[in-house]
Amino acid sequence: MGDLTTCITSEQNRRNGLIFNIPPPRYTPQNPYAAGWTKAQLDMRRKAEVLKYNKSANGRISKAQSWTQIVNGSYQRRTFSGSYLNNVIDINCDKVVTYTTGAGIPGPPTPLYLDPAVPLYNYNSQSAGLGINNKTETDMWRTKYDTNLLSNSPVIYTLNIRPPIDNPRYKFTIKTSVGIYLDGSANANNYTTKVTILPDSIKVMFGGQMVDLQTRQPTITLEPGFKTDISGSLTGGPYGGAFYLGNIVISNLELSTAAGNTYDIVIQPTISALIVGRETNDPINKIQATLYTNLIEYSNDPKTLSNNTKRFGTRITFNTPATASTIVAPIITGVSP
Repeated sequence: MGDLTTCITSEQNRRNGLIFNIPPPRYTPQNPYAAGWTKAQLDMRRKAEVLKYNKSANGRISKAQSWTQIVNGSYQRRTFSGSYLNNVIDINCDKVVTYTTGAGIPGPPTPLYLDPAVPLYNYNSQSAGLGINNKTETDMWRTKYDTNLLSNSPVIYTLNIRPPIDNPRYKFTIKTSVGIYLDGSANANNYTTKVTILPDSIKVMFGGQMVDLQTRQPTITLEPGFKTDISGSLTGGPYGGAFYLGNIVISNLELSTAAGNTYDIVIQPTISALIVGRETNDPINKIQATLYTNLIEYSNDPKTLSNNTKRFGTRITFNTPATASTIVAPIITGVSP
């Protein structure tokens, strides 16, 4: 059973790492049909190009070349006046239609003509040597994260270890901005909310399995001004609003950095919210608190937490003053232990 779990974990880790693969450049040949050309036109253009050359010449001149020498020879007698020759209209014979029956080709008559405007497609019989120059990878890890996450167990970062990694273990530091979103339906009343983020609030997933961090728990630092207690009032009816709490720093997060390892870093704080003087199971007065993580720095949307809007709400007010700290984009760094 243990071997099966190991196989499932390894396979899930492989799948998680696929999102970081960079596909090679794709060769896309020119499509002549996009310009409106038909298959018959392209085939005729290619056929006319082939018929322009005498493949069995073997160094001998063709009948057409012999005829050219005869009519241009020094003993050619001119039967037309100079005035007539000087006023001859030069006609482009490329587009003159010639039928296959004129050349003694059996079968139904097929028109042959050369239209230079039609692109010469699939005529070159020589294969094109195409290759990819693989660039030397220098990044020791790649990361991915989503913003404006509303969840009490959000994946704040996905970390993928790359082949250039130079140490079997690394200590990572993550910084992100968080808030809280409150919603529900209640009568006019006051409310209180408390957010607790401890070292064991940080979870790391590898291939769908939780990584044991008990012997090397990370350090949680709440930056100055971080709000852990939020209070305010409700005006009655359905309500909803968000409040920027501050920035948290997760440091000393030590992980095995074998190439190919992919980790999901999750934060699961303890959040308690209640309406003053009401039971938690009151069906009329309900309050729900959800963590709001990986905030964006700036947004013109008044219903999105950012440095432009650090709190907002409908039928809900916040008595807790807004923090003076600045919302920052998520960032991760690492050092060898």
